[in-house]
Amino acid sequence: MTTLILGILALAVPSIGVIAQELAEEGIIAGRIFLDSNGDGIPDPDEAGIPEVTLLAEGQGVQITIQTDQNGDFSVQVPLGTWTIVPHLLDEYELVGPETQEVILAQPENMEAYILFGYKAIETIDETVDDPVVPEETEDNSEEELEDPGTSDEAENPEIEDPAEDDIEDDIEEQDEGRINILPESGAIFPRPMIAFVILLVFLLGLGLVLLSAFISGRQLK
Repeated sequence: MTTLILGILALAVPSIGVIAQELAEEGIIAGRIFLDSNGDGIPDPDEAGIPEVTLLAEGQGVQITIQTDQNGDFSVQVPLGTWTIVPHLLDEYELVGPETQEVILAQPENMEAYILFGYKAIETIDETVDDPVVPEETEDNSEEELEDPGTSDEAENPEIEDPAEDDIEDDIEEQDEGRINILPESGAIFPRPMIAFVILLVFLLGLGLVLLSAFISGRQLK
Protein backbone atom coordinates (compact mmCIF):
# COMPACT_ATOMS: atom_id res chain seq x y z
CA MET A 1 0.00 0.00 0.00
CA THR A 2 2.76 2.34 0.88
CA THR A 3 4.54 1.55 -2.35
CA LEU A 4 1.40 2.36 -4.31
CA ILE A 5 1.01 5.74 -2.61
CA LEU A 6 4.66 6.58 -3.23
CA GLY A 7 4.27 5.64 -6.87
CA ILE A 8 1.23 7.87 -7.28
CA LEU A 9 3.02 10.78 -5.62
CA ALA A 10 6.04 10.25 -7.86
CA LEU A 11 3.80 10.57 -10.90
CA ALA A 12 1.79 13.56 -9.56
CA VAL A 13 4.64 15.74 -8.39
CA PRO A 14 6.12 16.36 -11.87
CA SER A 15 2.66 17.25 -13.26
CA ILE A 16 2.07 19.73 -10.46
CA GLY A 17 5.43 21.28 -11.14
CA VAL A 18 4.70 21.69 -14.84
CA ILE A 19 1.33 23.30 -14.11
CA ALA A 20 2.86 25.69 -11.59
CA GLN A 21 5.59 26.64 -14.06
CA GLU A 22 3.06 27.32 -16.80
CA LEU A 23 1.01 29.47 -14.47
CA ALA A 24 4.10 31.38 -13.44
CA GLU A 25 4.84 32.26 -17.09
CA GLU A 26 1.57 34.20 -17.52
CA GLY A 27 0.54 37.59 -16.24
CA ILE A 28 -2.60 39.75 -16.14
CA ILE A 29 -3.37 42.97 -17.97
CA ALA A 30 -6.31 44.81 -16.47
CA GLY A 31 -7.69 48.33 -16.71
CA ARG A 32 -10.65 50.58 -17.28
CA ILE A 33 -12.08 52.76 -20.06
CA PHE A 34 -14.04 55.72 -18.71
CA LEU A 35 -15.65 58.98 -19.76
CA ASP A 36 -13.09 61.61 -18.82
CA SER A 37 -15.30 64.71 -18.65
CA ASN A 38 -12.64 67.07 -17.29
CA GLY A 39 -9.83 65.60 -19.42
CA ASP A 40 -7.37 65.06 -16.57
CA GLY A 41 -6.79 61.37 -17.34
CA ILE A 42 -7.93 60.27 -13.86
CA PRO A 43 -11.30 58.53 -13.30
CA ASP A 44 -13.33 60.58 -10.84
CA PRO A 45 -16.28 59.16 -8.88
CA ASP A 46 -18.76 60.90 -11.18
CA GLU A 47 -17.02 59.72 -14.38
CA ALA A 48 -18.65 56.47 -15.45
CA GLY A 49 -17.01 53.62 -17.30
CA ILE A 50 -17.81 52.96 -20.95
CA PRO A 51 -19.13 49.43 -21.60
CA GLU A 52 -18.58 47.19 -24.64
CA VAL A 53 -15.46 48.95 -25.90
CA THR A 54 -13.11 46.69 -27.86
CA LEU A 55 -9.36 46.67 -27.24
CA LEU A 56 -6.57 44.83 -29.03
CA ALA A 57 -3.60 43.36 -27.13
CA GLU A 58 -0.57 42.69 -29.32
CA GLY A 59 2.55 40.87 -28.11
CA GLN A 60 4.59 37.67 -28.25
CA GLY A 61 3.55 37.19 -31.85
CA VAL A 62 -0.17 36.99 -31.06
CA GLN A 63 -3.19 39.34 -30.96
CA ILE A 64 -5.89 39.09 -28.32
CA THR A 65 -9.23 40.91 -28.51
CA ILE A 66 -10.59 42.28 -25.24
CA GLN A 67 -13.95 43.91 -24.44
CA THR A 68 -14.97 46.00 -21.44
CA ASP A 69 -17.82 44.94 -19.15
CA GLN A 70 -20.83 47.01 -18.09
CA ASN A 71 -18.64 49.07 -15.77
CA GLY A 72 -15.99 49.77 -18.39
CA ASP A 73 -13.46 47.36 -16.77
CA PHE A 74 -11.43 44.71 -18.61
CA SER A 75 -8.95 41.96 -17.68
CA VAL A 76 -7.05 39.36 -19.68
CA GLN A 77 -4.42 36.73 -18.88
CA VAL A 78 -1.48 36.75 -21.29
CA PRO A 79 2.04 35.26 -21.50
CA LEU A 80 4.85 37.25 -19.94
CA GLY A 81 6.55 39.76 -22.17
CA THR A 82 5.91 43.15 -23.80
CA TRP A 83 2.35 43.97 -24.83
CA THR A 84 0.79 46.91 -26.63
CA ILE A 85 -2.84 47.75 -25.84
CA VAL A 86 -4.83 49.64 -28.51
CA PRO A 87 -8.45 50.74 -27.83
CA HIS A 88 -10.84 51.21 -30.72
CA LEU A 89 -11.91 54.77 -31.48
CA LEU A 90 -15.47 55.77 -30.62
CA ASP A 91 -17.81 57.97 -32.62
CA GLU A 92 -18.24 61.47 -31.18
CA TYR A 93 -15.45 60.80 -28.65
CA GLU A 94 -11.71 61.35 -28.62
CA LEU A 95 -9.01 59.79 -26.48
CA VAL A 96 -7.46 61.82 -23.68
CA GLY A 97 -3.76 61.06 -23.75
CA PRO A 98 -1.91 58.46 -25.84
CA GLU A 99 -3.82 56.25 -28.25
CA THR A 100 -1.78 53.17 -27.23
CA GLN A 101 -0.12 51.96 -24.04
CA GLU A 102 2.73 49.47 -23.63
CA VAL A 103 3.17 47.15 -20.63
CA ILE A 104 5.93 44.70 -19.72
CA LEU A 105 5.06 41.55 -17.75
CA ALA A 106 7.99 39.71 -16.15
CA GLN A 107 8.80 37.59 -13.13
CA PRO A 108 8.75 37.91 -10.24
CA GLU A 109 7.26 41.34 -9.47
CA ASN A 110 5.69 42.64 -12.72
CA MET A 111 3.14 39.91 -13.15
CA GLU A 112 0.20 42.31 -13.38
CA ALA A 113 -0.38 45.65 -15.14
CA TYR A 114 -3.26 48.13 -14.77
CA ILE A 115 -3.92 50.78 -17.44
CA LEU A 116 -6.51 53.51 -18.01
CA PHE A 117 -7.98 55.00 -21.18
CA GLY A 118 -10.09 58.16 -20.92
CA TYR A 119 -12.49 59.37 -23.60
CA LYS A 120 -13.86 62.87 -23.94
CA ALA A 121 -16.80 64.06 -26.02
CA ILE A 122 -15.77 65.94 -29.17
CA GLU A 123 -16.83 69.56 -29.01
CA THR A 124 -18.78 70.64 -32.06
CA ILE A 125 -19.05 74.21 -33.25
CA ASP A 126 -22.38 75.37 -34.59
CA GLU A 127 -21.56 77.07 -37.89
CA THR A 128 -25.15 78.17 -38.50
CA VAL A 129 -25.31 81.96 -38.72
CA ASP A 130 -28.68 83.59 -38.14
CA ASP A 131 -29.74 86.13 -40.73
CA PRO A 132 -29.55 89.66 -39.33
CA VAL A 133 -32.94 91.25 -38.72
CA VAL A 134 -33.23 94.53 -40.59
CA PRO A 135 -35.91 96.96 -39.37
CA GLU A 136 -38.65 97.54 -41.92
CA GLU A 137 -38.30 101.32 -41.66
CA THR A 138 -34.65 101.11 -42.61
CA GLU A 139 -35.49 99.00 -45.67
CA ASP A 140 -38.23 101.44 -46.76
CA ASN A 141 -35.93 104.43 -46.43
CA SER A 142 -33.17 102.75 -48.41
CA GLU A 143 -35.62 101.76 -51.16
CA GLU A 144 -36.92 105.31 -51.45
CA GLU A 145 -33.41 106.65 -51.75
CA LEU A 146 -32.50 104.08 -54.41
CA GLU A 147 -35.66 104.62 -56.49
CA ASP A 148 -35.04 108.29 -57.35
CA PRO A 149 -31.71 109.64 -56.18
CA GLY A 150 -32.18 112.84 -58.15
CA THR A 151 -35.48 113.85 -56.54
CA SER A 152 -33.87 115.08 -53.36
CA ASP A 153 -31.25 117.03 -55.33
CA GLU A 154 -33.92 118.76 -57.38
CA ALA A 155 -35.88 119.60 -54.25
CA GLU A 156 -32.81 120.98 -52.49
CA ASN A 157 -31.42 122.82 -55.54
CA PRO A 158 -34.38 123.99 -57.71
CA GLU A 159 -33.43 125.49 -61.08
CA ILE A 160 -34.02 129.24 -61.35
CA GLU A 161 -35.20 130.31 -64.78
CA ASP A 162 -33.76 133.52 -66.22
CA PRO A 163 -36.54 135.53 -67.93
CA ALA A 164 -33.97 137.42 -70.01
CA GLU A 165 -32.67 134.20 -71.47
CA ASP A 166 -36.21 133.15 -72.37
CA ASP A 167 -36.85 136.47 -74.14
CA ILE A 168 -33.61 136.21 -76.13
CA GLU A 169 -34.41 132.63 -77.15
CA ASP A 170 -37.92 133.69 -78.26
CA ASP A 171 -36.52 136.60 -80.28
CA ILE A 172 -34.01 134.38 -82.03
CA GLU A 173 -36.72 131.87 -82.91
CA GLU A 174 -38.96 134.60 -84.31
CA GLN A 175 -36.10 136.00 -86.39
CA ASP A 176 -35.47 132.57 -87.86
CA GLU A 177 -39.14 132.24 -88.79
CA GLY A 178 -38.99 135.60 -90.69
CA ARG A 179 -42.00 137.15 -89.00
CA ILE A 180 -40.48 140.09 -87.07
CA ASN A 181 -37.35 142.23 -86.97
CA ILE A 182 -35.64 143.63 -83.89
CA LEU A 183 -33.94 147.01 -83.83
CA PRO A 184 -31.52 146.71 -80.91
CA GLU A 185 -30.91 150.49 -80.69
CA SER A 186 -34.50 151.49 -80.07
CA GLY A 187 -35.85 148.22 -78.90
CA ALA A 188 -38.85 148.70 -81.30
CA ILE A 189 -40.30 145.74 -83.11
CA PHE A 190 -41.83 146.18 -86.67
CA PRO A 191 -43.12 143.74 -89.23
CA ARG A 192 -40.78 143.35 -92.22
CA PRO A 193 -43.39 144.51 -94.83
CA MET A 194 -43.80 147.79 -92.98
CA ILE A 195 -40.07 148.34 -92.93
CA ALA A 196 -39.93 147.79 -96.69
CA PHE A 197 -42.80 150.19 -97.21
CA VAL A 198 -41.11 152.88 -95.13
CA ILE A 199 -37.89 152.49 -97.08
CA LEU A 200 -39.76 152.77 -100.38
CA LEU A 201 -41.64 155.81 -99.14
CA VAL A 202 -38.43 157.47 -98.07
CA PHE A 203 -36.91 156.70 -101.47
CA LEU A 204 -39.89 158.13 -103.32
CA LEU A 205 -39.90 161.22 -101.15
CA GLY A 206 -36.23 161.74 -101.80
CA LEU A 207 -36.73 161.22 -105.52
CA GLY A 208 -39.63 163.64 -105.50
CA LEU A 209 -37.59 166.23 -103.72
CA VAL A 210 -34.83 165.83 -106.29
CA LEU A 211 -37.27 166.22 -109.21
CA LEU A 212 -38.94 169.13 -107.53
CA SER A 213 -35.61 170.84 -106.98
CA ALA A 214 -34.69 170.26 -110.62
CA PHE A 215 -38.01 171.63 -111.81
CA ILE A 216 -37.68 174.74 -109.69
CA SER A 217 -34.14 175.27 -110.87
CA GLY A 218 -35.27 174.99 -114.52
CA ARG A 219 -37.96 177.58 -114.17
CA GLN A 220 -35.63 179.99 -112.54
CA LEU A 221 -33.24 179.65 -115.46
CA LYS A 222 -36.00 180.52 -117.95
